[in-house]
Amino acid sequence: MKRSFNTVNVAILALIFFCAAVASADDSFQAAEDVSVTDAFSILFYTTNQIVPDAFVVLHLCLNSKGSIKKVDVLRDPVSMAKIATSSVRTWKFRPASEGGEAVASQVPVVFVYRPANMSSLGLPHALEPMNLKPVVTEQDCASKTTSYVPAGILATAYPDYPVNSIARGSVVIQVTVDAAGKMKKTEVLHPMASFTQFAFDALKSWRFRPAVFRGEPVDSNVIVAFVFQTPSH
Repeated sequence: MKRSFNTVNVAILALIFFCAAVASADDSFQAAEDVSVTDAFSILFYTTNQIVPDAFVVLHLCLNSKGSIKKVDVLRDPVSMAKIATSSVRTWKFRPASEGGEAVASQVPVVFVYRPANMSSLGLPHALEPMNLKPVVTEQDCASKTTSYVPAGILATAYPDYPVNSIARGSVVIQVTVDAAGKMKKTEVLHPMASFTQFAFDALKSWRFRPAVFRGEPVDSNVIVAFVFQTPSH
């Protein structure tokens, strides 16, 4: 009886360890995170010192295993704002992705929304479809150590509203965690702006994403969105 009991215990322990191993494998990849940002508006202002037209810029960051930016690919740049957007992201700090607890190279999508100063007079829709996005090409320096990783995609966006009677300008930067179904799982405000942060959140409710893929399966990942608010023109 004692031998039989020990055999059962061993079998139970083996099953527990197997389940733990499976769970660990499922959760072995953690996407890169943005941990520190600067005001996206300040670089815009000091670089151009002028109001810029409506712009929806999509960047693809290649991070190494230390979280440093190795390369920035421009996926969308309708009014040549990518250079300014890139200047902003190069001042940000990232925590690298990890695989099995070890830091690895990875990719992060970043979206800059330069809200038009004359948005109301232009009659622009709140929702729009990103156009002419270049495909993401995973290079060796951007690849996960043992398998390919495709970051989340942006399918549809929305401009934020602007507080009535305000003349403020600045930016709100939000890190969005996109789950395996392509839904927003959580958000983290990396750079708030009084009276404007809620407008950014309201706009994000209309955004649509495509989930990231790891080992052929959809996984949670992060997308960074910088809403740049300009003082409305009159």
